[in-house]
Amino acid sequence: MTTTKLEKVKEFLNASCSNHERCDVIPEKTLEYLIKRVRKQRIKPIKQENLREKYRDLLELIQNTINQESSEAARPKSSLPQELADFLRSSGLTEFSYEDFRGWLESRQGSLDASGWHLWERRLRRWAEEGYLGRKFLVGGVWLDYGPGKVAKPPSKEVRFVRISGFKTSSGEGL
Repeated sequence: MTTTKLEKVKEFLNASCSNHERCDVIPEKTLEYLIKRVRKQRIKPIKQENLREKYRDLLELIQNTINQESSEAARPKSSLPQELADFLRSSGLTEFSYEDFRGWLESRQGSLDASGWHLWERRLRRWAEEGYLGRKFLVGGVWLDYGPGKVAKPPSKEVRFVRISGFKTSSGEGL
């Protein structure tokens, strides 16, 4: 089996997790089996006319998701996600760690299990990639500012998030 198909499936699953918070873990052996099965049985993607005739509700769900994502992408990102705005306002922190955010979350929601916390870790990383937060990494005993955006290979596991000014909350007040 070619690695590229497996890598494309993994890439799709990672995007699904980071964009839609669907983070079910599927073992690699299962993915390999399913790819071989699709190839062996020559299963092709469903045609749009079959979707319209047999699976109208699924087609509507797909179209609504596409429309929602395109409208969200077109909307200017001038306001902070509500949870992040609440955290920054109540904590008063301009720089914080995962542990700071987790402590605040648990004070509001109670104890988080591993999978619940994993989703919040991903949200913090996504907010940094989307430009709501900057990041600093500890390298050789010094905190280096990497700013907002994607970091292909983080230089360390020690990270601090930095509040970026200029954003408003959804109610319109500045932070």
